[in-house]
Amino acid sequence: MLSLKQTQIDTLDRLAESRFVTRLCEFVRQECQSPEAFRHDLLPPDEPTLQARVRERLAVARGYGMRDEQSLATFMALSFTLALNFDEAPQFQGLLRDARLSPAQRMEKAFQLVVTAEAQRKAQA
Repeated sequence: MLSLKQTQIDTLDRLAESRFVTRLCEFVRQECQSPEAFRHDLLPPDEPTLQARVRERLAVARGYGMRDEQSLATFMALSFTLALNFDEAPQFQGLLRDARLSPAQRMEKAFQLVVTAEAQRKAQA
């Protein structure tokens, strides 16, 4: 049977986290550059700054109980296409802390709030 030391497990965890951050950075770049993005200005000009911001937003998302990749990616998309601190807005606060909903359900509802608001904005224009 294979036995790993805690230091080896910690190293593997750091490597997995680093790879996840890299994938999220690629996702964020793609989202921010799409014509549908609300805020193209939120994309940092350099990779180290982008990685730092992604890590900061990951910590915030995990503070809301987000653990699965889909929820974390949706949180990242909203952070970089709406506002980095979108989660501090009153319409998102209660939703993101709603323990009756799973993290995936919370992020789906948050995304729907944005889609609905944008559709209303376009209808009024």
